[in-house]
Amino acid sequence: MASAGERLHLLYEINRRLTTFGNLDELIRYATRRTREVFQAEGCALLLLDRPRREFYFPVSSQIEAQKAAQERLAEIRFPADRGVAGWVFSHDEAALVADTAKDPRFYSEVDRLTAMVTRSLLCAPLRTPSGNIGVIEVVNPPEAAL
Repeated sequence: MASAGERLHLLYEINRRLTTFGNLDELIRYATRRTREVFQAEGCALLLLDRPRREFYFPVSSQIEAQKAAQERLAEIRFPADRGVAGWVFSHDEAALVADTAKDPRFYSEVDRLTAMVTRSLLCAPLRTPSGNIGVIEVVNPPEAAL
């Protein structure tokens, strides 16, 4: 598990690299990959809100090599924005740590079913802009030491 200093360095590195990326897509892919690596997690994904449809979708995710097929399936999935830990985090504007998804009633297992993944734990935080929340970021299955 990354130390607090390594996580702080990640934030510094992402901030510094903001000016070096040619487009936002490259930056977001870099940020999700590095976040997954620093947390030594199985995955990291952005869930953005499609406001007119009130649904979350996954424009970018970074998965360990064994989960690359799930990464492609995630790009096709949408689900109601009031579901899951993501929906709770979004509506409460508050981060959540779920050490055991099987014991958390907020967990929405449909995404796991559609991707054949197994989410055991997760960290989830809102993505804020000056005009309000636009989605959430999730770190999936970090090692127990991160929890």
